[in-house]
Amino acid sequence: MALNNFLISFLLHLGILLPVTADRHEYTVAGKPITLHCPDVKPNADQGTVYWKHNETNIVKFIKGEPWKVDRSNTKYKGVKNKNFSLEMSEAEGGLYTCDGSGIDKNVHLHILKVTSSPERYLLQGESLELQLHAPNLEQIMIAWTGPHNQKGHQPRWNLKDNNRRLQIKDLQVQDSGTWQCSVQGQMIPYKVTILGFLKPLEEEIFAAVNSTAMLSYELNFDPRDEKYINSIEVHQTQETLGKPISPNSNGSCPSRNISEVQFEDAGWYRCHLNVNRQSLNKTIHLVVMKVFAHPSGHLPKKGEMNLCCNISSPLPPGARLRWGAVDESVDTPHCLVIRTAGLWTCSLIVEEEVKISMNYTVGEEAQLQFPLISVTLGVGLPLVLLILVSGCLFAYITIKRKKLRVERMAQAKQHLLAKRTCQCQRKKSNDYHHT
Repeated sequence: MALNNFLISFLLHLGILLPVTADRHEYTVAGKPITLHCPDVKPNADQGTVYWKHNETNIVKFIKGEPWKVDRSNTKYKGVKNKNFSLEMSEAEGGLYTCDGSGIDKNVHLHILKVTSSPERYLLQGESLELQLHAPNLEQIMIAWTGPHNQKGHQPRWNLKDNNRRLQIKDLQVQDSGTWQCSVQGQMIPYKVTILGFLKPLEEEIFAAVNSTAMLSYELNFDPRDEKYINSIEVHQTQETLGKPISPNSNGSCPSRNISEVQFEDAGWYRCHLNVNRQSLNKTIHLVVMKVFAHPSGHLPKKGEMNLCCNISSPLPPGARLRWGAVDESVDTPHCLVIRTAGLWTCSLIVEEEVKISMNYTVGEEAQLQFPLISVTLGVGLPLVLLILVSGCLFAYITIKRKKLRVERMAQAKQHLLAKRTCQCQRKKSNDYHHT
């Protein structure tokens, strides 16, 4: 018994003096450089040869602390002097690595973490993608996926399988384009995903009122003229508006369209076709137009009624309804509404309790027969003023005419008087001669 205790004590002391031998598991990301270390024993000239082995094949040896390559043509491995018999690898390769020699016997199980995708190509908006983690000899590990823009957790379009090793993403959007991350044992494994498509959803609905403005946009999330796309994919787009083709822009994209004064006839489907590597992607914009009118048209008769009608260019989707509203009342109606109150009325299209579009219509009352004071004054006063002016002008004309006649008569009277005196003088002279 005492001998056994002595042996155990001796072995414990010997274990303190000798290097600790143990297996270790390390994980690294594919394509990433890594450095493996032997136990904390510094090389010196008294030590013998120490080998680094990969799957029992010698790759690097240390002779008296100096590193040497066993196979000089192999550039993946490099021994580092005075670095605890360190082994550097520019690109890690999985397997069993052994540091052996001079009392050192250490195994490192190196596991390469890698993420692959299916399919491995450019993806189009609306397609599905599967990302898979390759991590051998890892059974019970924590795996977490993170998408671009810090998307985490169980998204509605995400489906996790095989103990979270596989991630399926359905109905890809352009926001999913970017770097995805898989977190394993503290390691972050990046994987870049490229998705080509339109910045807005493939199925888009735009609402517009008659005589308003509508913008139809087909903007892409990439530039078709970029060399990295020109050399690897074929991009060709055509646009179709209500069945009529439209020529694309010079950069290969569908032109945006601005309808300044929307008419009811402009409603319909506007499509843009994007072809990439023999795959087609269609974006559709559904323009829904609203118009409001009164029947019969005109003003609301006193104590009468009128029909206000609100028409939508397409059938109402399930759960949608039209609502007529005024200042003091609100009524849900299919299309037309009988009103007896003048004023401002508003027709609104409501889809899932959200107002998509509203349009106002002002109803005026029929004018009543009245005689306003101003109208009467203007109607009577204007003729009176004209009569006064005409009378004044006529009076002045008559006065001037009379004065002119009076002057003429006085002139004639003077002439008659002068002629009479001349005759009298001549008669008197003739009498005097006679007497003489």
